[in-house]
Parts: sequence; C-alpha cells; structure tokens
Amino acid sequence: MHACMDSRARRPLVLLGAALGLAALSACTTGGARPDATGSTTQRDASKAIELRYRAFARKLSIGLVNESHTDRLELYSERQPIDRATTKVSPDEVVDAIVEYFRDQGYFGIAVRGPAPATPPPGATQMLEVVLPDGPYHAIVRPGVTAQFATTFQTCAKALLQVYSDTIQLQAVDEAPGWSEGRRGASGAKPKPGG
Repeated sequence: MHACMDSRARRPLVLLGAALGLAALSACTTGGARPDATGSTTQRDASKAIELRYRAFARKLSIGLVNESHTDRLELYSERQPIDRATTKVSPDEVVDAIVEYFRDQGYFGIAVRGPAPATPPPGATQMLEVVLPDGPYHAIVRPGVTAQFATTFQTCAKALLQVYSDTIQLQAVDEAPGWSEGRRGASGAKPKPGG
C-alpha cells in the first residue's frame, strides 16, 4: 500500500532539500558583494545576519554556519586560521534561511531558551545548538533531565545543520596542514577515515 505524506510533513524536507542544493552551489558564488539584476553589486546586509553553531562537548566538536549577510566568504576563508579554529563555513542567505525555517517547523524555538549560550557548558551538558538571528540569540542544551521530545527535536535540528555544514565547501587558509596522516582529528573534531 502506498503511503502519502501530507504537505505539512513534506514542507521541511523540501526546504532542507533546497538548502542542500544551494549549499552545493555555494562554492561557485562570491561572498559579500553579489551582482544584482542590473549588474551592480550589493553589500552584505547586517540586518539579515544569521549564525548557527553546534557543539558536542565530550568530542570537543564545534562547528558554525553563517550566512553571507553575516560574513564575507572571501574575507573569512583568506584569513589564516589555526587548524583547530577553522570551523566556520559561509553559506548563501537562502540556504541559512531554509535551515532556520526547518528548525521552526521542527519545533526548535519551542525548546530553545532566548539569549546567548553560556561560555562554559552546564554540568552534565553533552550538546548545544545556538541560533543567532537578527532579533537575538537562542540556544538549546542537551543535559540530564531533558524530555524525550526535547532530545528528538534537538537531534533532528542538529542532524540537519551537520548535513548542510558537511555539504558546504570550505577552502579555508590555515596555519598548518591537517594531521590526517598522523591520525589527528581535523578542525571540526572529526577523525579522518583511513585512506582518506
């Protein structure tokens, strides 16, 4: 028997699919100033700046995704970064907007607390997901005592962010080459696969 998804259930998948498609194309675009329909360029719009950040404390994993209104891709990627801090990627505004919309549909803003994430994780915290919108920051922290629904919503959103982050090309200038041949972890905390 064929099961159909209702349009409300498909909408987040369509938005996320569009975000992934744009993320794949983002390496071909220039950062910051983009040509408009007349051929002139437009500057970043700080009033549309968005930052998404995920941390897994035990794994010392920290990644960030910002839109082009937040950070100029060329400026960020051309600045030399220490290998352990080269963890922020820039994606088109439309991609980051689609991720935020997906978070809304999944209920992230129902579990998140308004305000910046704490600099030091609370006792027992395992993961943190922060969204900084033009109207201010929100954060959600997985720690002992959270509900199953909280954990499910958090993991759904974190997985979507990690997927788009992974699919976004980053050509960052770094101080040293990654230590993959020595088996060291890369900038995002991920251990390289053998032979790759």
